[in-house]
This record gives sequence, structure tokens and C-alpha cells, in this order.
Amino acid sequence: MVDGNYYKGVGVRKIITALIVIFISFIFILTIKGNYGNPTPGDIYDNQRFMGQPFELSPERGRYALTMSLARDNSFFLKQDIARIVTPDLAFYKGKYTLLVSPGLSFLGVPFYLLGAGFNLAQVFTFGMPAFFAVLNFLLILKICEQLKISFRGAILGGLSYLFATTSFAYSVSYYQHQITAFLLLAAAALLFSEKHVLRFGMAAFLTGFSFWIDSQNPIFFIPLVFYAIQKVLKIQKDNAYTRIFVNVKYLFAAIGLVIALGGYSLYSFGVFNRPFQLSGTLTSIRDFDKNNAPIIKTLSTQKDTSRFFNTRRMAHGFATLVFNQDRGTIYYAPIILIGILGVSQLTKKKYDESVALLGTILFILVLYTMWGDPYGGWAFGPRYLVPLFALACIYIGQTVDLFREKVWFKIVFALLFVYGVGVNLLGALTTNQVPPKVEAVALGMKWNYMLNWDLLQKGLSSSFFYKTYLTPIMTLEVFYLIIFVSIISASGLILFLPERNK
Repeated sequence: MVDGNYYKGVGVRKIITALIVIFISFIFILTIKGNYGNPTPGDIYDNQRFMGQPFELSPERGRYALTMSLARDNSFFLKQDIARIVTPDLAFYKGKYTLLVSPGLSFLGVPFYLLGAGFNLAQVFTFGMPAFFAVLNFLLILKICEQLKISFRGAILGGLSYLFATTSFAYSVSYYQHQITAFLLLAAAALLFSEKHVLRFGMAAFLTGFSFWIDSQNPIFFIPLVFYAIQKVLKIQKDNAYTRIFVNVKYLFAAIGLVIALGGYSLYSFGVFNRPFQLSGTLTSIRDFDKNNAPIIKTLSTQKDTSRFFNTRRMAHGFATLVFNQDRGTIYYAPIILIGILGVSQLTKKKYDESVALLGTILFILVLYTMWGDPYGGWAFGPRYLVPLFALACIYIGQTVDLFREKVWFKIVFALLFVYGVGVNLLGALTTNQVPPKVEAVALGMKWNYMLNWDLLQKGLSSSFFYKTYLTPIMTLEVFYLIIFVSIISASGLILFLPERNK
């Protein structure tokens, strides 16, 4: 039953997995955002900060600027020519410039930058890093589904739904941290769901600590997995008078992984800011530079502090924004996620502890971002903060596929939602992530959801490196869109509708 009676044998599954990974990688190669060359700070500032360009938004510019500084200058501080491209995400500390965001993504991007620079493709290779982790996330979804006794077919459809039918797609081909966060959560879950071993627990602890490097709020998301790990190593004995709790002392050594990751961040923070755990987001902000290239510091009323990051009074508005609203709502950008709800009860009955840990993580992500000061994610394509949540939720899609695998009506509903999700999110991957929230768009006379992307598609404005470099003279962007769209739908439809073999 585990494999839906169709994909029999480890060898066959490995071949199918390899073919799908090649296919996924090819789709990402076609859609990665970028331009040919190794752009200088001047190139970025003058030519590549606009809609459809790789550095259209400050998150890409800031993290790439730090990657460039680490690769070129071996410094976490930015020279002024680099700092100029980072605003408004630029921080000022004792006369030096750095980022207002965590440095982990930039640090991980350095090898990709250096490798790409040798081919005069530093920006493209660096932007390819999230796509690399997206492929790893697909494999981790397969692994976790195997651990939870979900069929191979269900696992593949869950993984493909995550990559192509949610906003994961648009943030796999640009320089954002969301795929890395998803990877850390999935990898920690896969390690903890395996057989108990101190080394696996230690690696999961390291990933939990390292998540702080990627985004300072990330460790909060690991709390349900931490509780799962604790209960897994506890042994409880009850008798008439007492309840005894035993723990194997060796598992306490797993905490070394957490100490190494957080200790490394402390050394970084102390070396850069002379404080062991300085949050970049609380530093003095630079709004811009004046005509004499002097920094313009934001007023105190607009400075950030940790007490203003979260507010329970925002929850109703934040929930509506991330789930229902047309500009960022999940039901508009990734309705395939709703399919997973049908599998929650079944998976919880089958694997109670693991399912509770996953559901807890999903809940923590959702609740935190409903309290976030900016649930819109700035000018962004869809609910970008929920990309890690989608990765976990798609595991339940796999369980739902198993539950209704023989129902024709379910396959039709799944196919319709999948087709819709791919159609919407391919628009973002090929055009722009620079979509204003409705509260700003109305005043600017702009569209505020993927209809803006649709307009750009019809105008032929693409962010795809492959299309702009090789295909512009020979086909329209609409034809390119259709080729990718049909390829994804055909491959996924084959897996969904291919009949199962009899036992």
C-alpha cells in the first residue's frame, strides 16, 4: 500500500526520483531571474533595480550586497558603493554599513557567487542557490513521506505541488531566504523522525541553531520539533505511587549542535557589533543617501525595536491578509494547500507524534506572521512568509492523495487546483515579485495581485535569465510561458492519472 501498488522496488523509485529531479532542475534553469555578467554596484544601482530586473526589490539587493562584500572584500561591513544599493534595508553602526537582516543567506551564497564569477555569471549562480535548496526540499518531502508511510505517488505529488503550485516557485528563482528556512525545518524533521541516534539529534539541534543565522525569528518555528525530540528520548514509568521519568544521558550531548550554531553566531555578532547577540533589525536605519553621498538616518519614530515586531492585536488582520485577501491570500495564490486539510486526521491517527509536531510547526509559523508588523512582506508576490509552511503542509497533500487515490472526483479537483496554482505562480517566477499590497496600490493606481504579472507577461517583460539571453528573438514570452506550463502539467498529470497496478 505504501507505494500505491504502482511504483514497486527501490530501484524503480530511485530512477523515477532522478528523472523528476532532472525535470525540476531544468524548469528552474529556465526561470531563474537574472542578467548575463558580474554586475558591479554601479550596474545594480543604475540599471537593475527596476521591475523585472534581478534586483527589483531591497531583499535581493541587500543580501546580494553582503554576499558581494564577503566575496570581494572579506568583510561583513559594506563599502559605500555597495551600501548605496541596499537602502532602505541598510543599517548603520559606528560609522560602518551593514544589513538590517540576518547574514546567513548571504554567507551561504558566497560559494555560488565565486563559482559563477568564473563564468561571468555571478548574479545568476547566486540566485540559483534557493533553487538548489528547493530541489533538496523536494527530496526531503519524499523522505518524510516515506517515514510517515505515505505512498511514493502521494509524496511526489505533494512535492511537486510545493515547488510549482505555491508561491515557493517565485521564491525559488530569486535571492530570498524562504527555501533555506524550509530546508532547515524539513531536514530537522527528517532527522528526528528517523531512528533515535545522538548524531541525528545533534545535527537537528545544529539546524535549529543555524536557523537563527537565516532569520532571527526562525528558532521559534522549531519549538514543536524540539518538544517532539524531548518526548522521544524520555521514558516514563508509572506504578501505584510514583511516576518516574528516565532519560538517556548521552542524548544531552545532542545539545552541542545547538551550542555550536548559536556560539558561531555569537562570535560573528561580537566581532561585528561587539555584542554577543545583536539583532541586525534593531540597528540604526539608513533611509537613503543625500546628493553628497552622506547617509540620511531614519527618524527615531520609524526605528525598529524588537517589542514592535509582534503584536497580538494584528492577528485578525494578519490572518485575513495571509489566507483570504486578494493581494496576498493563500486561497488566491496556492489553493492546492487546502487539499492537505483532508489528510490531517488520517495522518494524525497513523503517526500521531510526528503529525502533531508538523501541525505545531505550521501553527507557529502562521500565528507568528499574523502578528507580524508587515504581513504583506513588503512589495511581494503572494504570501512569501508562508513558503516554509507550504513545504510542511504539502506532506499532508501526499496523505490526502493516498486517502482518495481511487476517487475520480478527487483527481479532477486536485488537477484543477494544481493547474490553477501552476498558472498563477509561474507568472510570478517569469515576471516580477514587485507587487504592491492593495493598501498602497490603490493610491498608486496599480494592480495588487497576480493580474499585474499577467499584464507584464502580455507586454513581454520577463525576469528570466534564460529567456532574455537566448529566446527573446525567436519566441514571445507568452509562448515561453505556455511551454513551461504545459511541461509541468503534463509531467504531474502523468503521475496523478497513471493507473495503479493490481496486487
